[in-house]
Amino acid sequence: MTEPVHYVSNPYRQAINTARLSAEASCDALSSAFGQAVAAFEGGAWKGGQADSVHEQLLDLQRDLRAVAAEAEDAFVSAHSLEPDSVPEGAWQNHWQNLGP
Repeated sequence: MTEPVHYVSNPYRQAINTARLSAEASCDALSSAFGQAVAAFEGGAWKGGQADSVHEQLLDLQRDLRAVAAEAEDAFVSAHSLEPDSVPEGAWQNHWQNLGP
């Protein structure tokens, strides 16, 4: 007779969500910093010299950050949705941290 399979909450799925929230917080902090810098430039904090070039670079970085953040969010959501809520006790998701190279 075989033993019944015991299921546990999927820690890998939980880790994906934790990583998503951490990345989101970092992106929000960067977005805020870029927003403040752009607002300062647009408020006249620096004029002449390379001010216009630096302002354009900040705007480019701000756009890049938004694009990367959206891609990362999609990747996290996709990975999270592919994982079941619970897995058998012996599943790889229960020891995924030890599976590295």
